[in-house]
Amino acid sequence: MAVSMTRIRSVLLLVPVMVLWAAGAVASPVEIRDLLAEDRWKEARALAREEFDPEDGESGAVLGETLFRAGELVEAAAVLAAVLERHDPPPLRALVQLGLLRVAEGRGREGAELLVRALNAAPDDPYVLFRAAGAAGSRKDVVETLKRYLELAGDSDADRVEGARGTIRFLTQLGDRDTWVQTGRPDTTSLPLRKVPGRAGVVRGYTMKATVGERKKPLRILLDTGSPGFYLDQRIARKHGMEVLAETTVFGGGGSGRHRSSRGILSRFEAGDVRFGDVLASTSGTRLDPAASFQGLIGLDPFNGYIVTLDLARG
Repeated sequence: MAVSMTRIRSVLLLVPVMVLWAAGAVASPVEIRDLLAEDRWKEARALAREEFDPEDGESGAVLGETLFRAGELVEAAAVLAAVLERHDPPPLRALVQLGLLRVAEGRGREGAELLVRALNAAPDDPYVLFRAAGAAGSRKDVVETLKRYLELAGDSDADRVEGARGTIRFLTQLGDRDTWVQTGRPDTTSLPLRKVPGRAGVVRGYTMKATVGERKKPLRILLDTGSPGFYLDQRIARKHGMEVLAETTVFGGGGSGRHRSSRGILSRFEAGDVRFGDVLASTSGTRLDPAASFQGLIGLDPFNGYIVTLDLARG
């Protein structure tokens, strides 16, 4: 069978490249982050570990990013905190990633301070503007930060550009309206928790009962200490009378890939004696739990000002 010389040359040219990679070619931070962008986080994590150098801040930042994506949050926090301690100024991405991680840990004030440091250090960096916008200050400040991001980002990342536009629409529609208005705040209270069973007897999480919106029948809400907000299944939110203010496209967040999400206001959220009116909520475009063990999830933000004790043994 005849084979063209062009084909032969193409194959021969590829061989040295593959040999070099197999021999342990150095992977740059850009290449590792490209793998993360393609959702190939396992490969990215392996390469980031191989290339990690405690004296190199950028390699520490990349390792922290990949560990965060892999859900290894304790190690990610340790790596990123060490980067900030060793390097002055630290890499911007280390500042941003540790800030986001602290917010996810419930250490909102510390996380916001790190994100503001990143914004002040790089007011024209699209990466920083998009991820740290929530720490910019008032809703108006957040909108202005995201508008600046849109000016600089162009068409470089269509998904994030669409997400930023959706957030701008929502915050503009929300205006100065107060949300999570306290209507009941006892000095002490106790909220029963119920286990969410998983495979092989593993506990997936814990839910509490809450009365939401216009319906009297309580819902099962997953207590998610890493969540920054309140989320409901879209169908449930509609049944409970959510006033939709804006729709946007989100990525992940109760599903996989792109899906539409609504943001709006529910008339109330009552968990025991802890009660709120004009509750801000988002919806998941797909069911939060396929097994229907819970219909929503919430973080610890409504309990700010309390000492929260999770007595899981006693529920």
